[in-house]
Amino acid sequence: MGGTRSKTIFELLAGSPGPITVAEIAAKLGVSPRTVRYELDDLEPLVRRLGGRLTRRPRVGIAIE
Repeated sequence: MGGTRSKTIFELLAGSPGPITVAEIAAKLGVSPRTVRYELDDLEPLVRRLGGRLTRRPRVGIAIE
């Protein structure tokens, strides 16, 4: 996996009972929503290799299924 930020995003998503918005993730990490979206693009192949799927739903949030 990329860096510490990607690991933290993965842990937030994996530990969440439901979807989390990009804005919520950005606020927790102290970065911009754009930065989170770039990190999610890098994280997606790892999630697939682990047998999961990164689901992005506008106005709902991101979740690992």
